[in-house]
Amino acid sequence: MFDMKHFLVSFLAFVFIFTGTLSSAVKEDPALDSPLDALYSKVKSNGSLNILAKIDVPGIKELTDRCNKFRTGNDDMSALQASIDSDLELESAISNVTQSVLYQLNGTEYSVHHTYATLPYIALNVSSQALKRLEMATEVTYIMEDIPLPLPREAVLENDGLSEPQLYDSTEIIGADIAWNLGFTGVGWYVAVLDSGIKRSHEMFSGKPIVEQCYSANASCPNGRTQMSGPGSANLYSSYYDGYEHGTHVAGIAAGNNKKGFAGVAKNSGIIAVQIFSKFSKAECQNYGYNSGCVLSYNSDQLKGLEHVYSLRNQYKIASVNMSLGGDNYGSASVCNSDNRPIKTAIDNLKAAGIATVIASGNDGECGRISAPACVSTGISVGSTD
Repeated sequence: MFDMKHFLVSFLAFVFIFTGTLSSAVKEDPALDSPLDALYSKVKSNGSLNILAKIDVPGIKELTDRCNKFRTGNDDMSALQASIDSDLELESAISNVTQSVLYQLNGTEYSVHHTYATLPYIALNVSSQALKRLEMATEVTYIMEDIPLPLPREAVLENDGLSEPQLYDSTEIIGADIAWNLGFTGVGWYVAVLDSGIKRSHEMFSGKPIVEQCYSANASCPNGRTQMSGPGSANLYSSYYDGYEHGTHVAGIAAGNNKKGFAGVAKNSGIIAVQIFSKFSKAECQNYGYNSGCVLSYNSDQLKGLEHVYSLRNQYKIASVNMSLGGDNYGSASVCNSDNRPIKTAIDNLKAAGIATVIASGNDGECGRISAPACVSTGISVGSTD
């Protein structure tokens, strides 16, 4: 049966898009003299490099399929226990291979940004020697650069200087008011917002259940580490950093409600706010067109955020994940899926659990092309409403 409530929370129709270049991926290719030349060159130039390494985990398809049998919102205790047991088994299998790969890096210079419990990847900062060890490791099947993506300058400027709110118009255009009048307001469900944090004290979130998490490869979480959980962990950065307010803006559109007649789409849903951005200096941000410090999001943090939402499927009824971010434009879903395979895997897992991943389609107005990761075939791409 069509679940209109679930659909409403999943349909986040007014979003902004990040622009930037996609991560450059490298795998074995007999046509190349050395498929890792580009990465080695960057390591030599910068001294180290952030990468994502895919690892070969025996039986991972069967283990993942077992986990994906259990959908969010299931309150059957035996099913919940079976889901937890399956997750632990998958995590153990991935951890065994992860530890084996890390053991092989002993004696080299590297640091671990993230390991994953349900996805066969490791996020690392590596020296050239560590990269060579990864290339030689039989468990490593694929290496890609972990590149930070910026907020589009255009979106930041559009958020400034608005004389009056536009949310009344957009919710009416998409029919949210009709759904509300029928009793479908998102109550009992959660919307996950993977973005630049949230101003929890904002009036649009008054009295609303909010779950917070942070992932930051640059160790920009409030605790000074690469990840943090609990209240305050998804707190937005200071106004010095361009784009600091974007996550609050998106969360308000998705699920905000000031109880005074001004509300977002799923106005009575809870929010899972996942901060997936890192702080960068003015000098670093000038390459992205900013004149001050800015916030940028690494692929590895996006991946960790998606996995975190998946891990919460037994604790909360999660309707959707909102990702207002992206990179290059694609006209082919198959090419997009191949180039964005880590995100594709995470989105597939969420879909199997009954959680829609809703992604902004792009700000460039391309005909026949949409930006990544909205072009991933198992996500739901949406455009803005005006």
